[in-house]
Amino acid sequence: MSWQVHTASALGAQHVAMGKDNEDAIAVRQPDPGVAAVAVADGHGHARHFRSARGSALAVQVATELGPALAGAVAGAPAGAPADGVERLVRERLGAELVRVWREAVERDLAASPVGAEELHAAGLTEPTADDLMFGYGATLVLAVVAAGWLLCAQIGDGDLLAVTETGKVLRPVPADPRLDGSRTTSLCQPDAVDALRYGVLNLADGPIAAVMLATDGYGNAQARNDWDTAFGIDLAALAATHGSAWLGQQLPRWATQCASSGGSGDDVTVALVLADGATWRPAPPVNVDRTTVVDATLPVTDRTVVVDDRTVVDDRTVPAVPPPGRPVAGDDVTVPYSARRTLGDDTTVLHPAFAAPPSSPPAVAGPPLPASPYAAPVSPAKPGPVPGGGRETLLLVALAAVAAVGAVVLVVLLVG
Repeated sequence: MSWQVHTASALGAQHVAMGKDNEDAIAVRQPDPGVAAVAVADGHGHARHFRSARGSALAVQVATELGPALAGAVAGAPAGAPADGVERLVRERLGAELVRVWREAVERDLAASPVGAEELHAAGLTEPTADDLMFGYGATLVLAVVAAGWLLCAQIGDGDLLAVTETGKVLRPVPADPRLDGSRTTSLCQPDAVDALRYGVLNLADGPIAAVMLATDGYGNAQARNDWDTAFGIDLAALAATHGSAWLGQQLPRWATQCASSGGSGDDVTVALVLADGATWRPAPPVNVDRTTVVDATLPVTDRTVVVDDRTVVDDRTVPAVPPPGRPVAGDDVTVPYSARRTLGDDTTVLHPAFAAPPSSPPAVAGPPLPASPYAAPVSPAKPGPVPGGGRETLLLVALAAVAAVGAVVLVVLLVG
C-alpha cells in the first residue's frame, strides 16, 4: 500500500495579536511510497519554555529520522505477530532512543547558540541549571509511521492522532493520558519523558484504514465537543467520496487557518493527513452529530505547562498539582489554574464568566467564518470546503443574549412595581 501525505500549519490569532511566532512544527520522511513517518509537535507557550519553538522543530526532526528504522524493525517481525508484541517492539526501539537523541540535539543547539541575558530575564532565570535550560525547549510530540502493514504511533503530551476507516469510523490508537486535563501537558523536557510516552499500533490487515490525521491541540480545541472526532470521520469520508482524496489535501491549509482564527481556538494549528492511495471511501449515512465551534474572541487562549512528578509550574512557581482558585491572565505566556480551565457545556466549550479576559488583554484577530454544516450544500472542488468536525453556531452569544433579555424583563417589572 502506498501513501500520500498532506500538511498545513497556521499561526494562531492570539500569537498574531501578541507578535509571536508559530511554535508548532511538522516533518515528513517518506523514503518510498509504502513508508511514511509523520510528526507534529507543539512548543509550550509559557515563559519558562523560552525556546519551545526550537524544541518542537528538533522533536519532529528526530522523530521522523527514527521512523524509517522503526518501520524496518517491524518489517522484520514474524508474520502474524500479535499487536501487543509489535507495540512492545515499538516501545523498546523508540522510547528511550527518541528522548535521548532529542536531548542531545537540544544540547548541541545550546552549545551553538548560548542562552543570552535577555532570554534568561524573560524566563525569570538568574542562574539556570541544566534542567532549566532543557525545560526551555519543552514541546509535545505526535508521531505516526505507516509501513509493512502496520500503523505505528507514539505520543507525549496533548494533540490528536486519528485513524479513519473507509466508512468514516474513527479509531484512536494511542491511549489517553489522565494527567492531560486541559491545563497541563506532559513534555519531552521533563525528566521522566521516557515513561510519559504513550504508544499504539494498528494492524492494517484487520481493517481498511483510509486516512491518518495528526494535529496539535489547536485543531481539537477549535471544536465545541469532546466527541468532535466522530464528526470529523463522518465528514472526511463524505468529502473524500464526493471530491476525491487530492481535494482533501488542497483544503487542509484552509481548515488549519479557520481553526487557528479567533473563530476557532486562536492557537497555532498544525495538521497532517496521511491518505491511502486507492482507498474506496464508503461513507455511512449522515447522523445527527453536533458540529458547533466556539467563536467568542473574548475568551483567553492559553498554552499548556508541564507535568513533572504530579506538580506543575504556574507563573514560574512550583505549586501543588491542584492549585487554589485564581484569576487567569489571558495570553499563552501564563498558565491558567485548574479552576479557570474551560468546561464542557451541552453544545459548546465556554470559560466561566468569572474568568473572562481582562480589558488589557490583546485583541484577537478576526478569522473567516466557519460553514454552517458540512452537509448544508454540495461543495465544488474549485471552491473552499467545510472543515471536518467544524461548525458555525455560537451558543455562547445566544446564551448572553438570553441573559440580557431576562435582565430587561426584570428591570421593567421593577420599574412598573
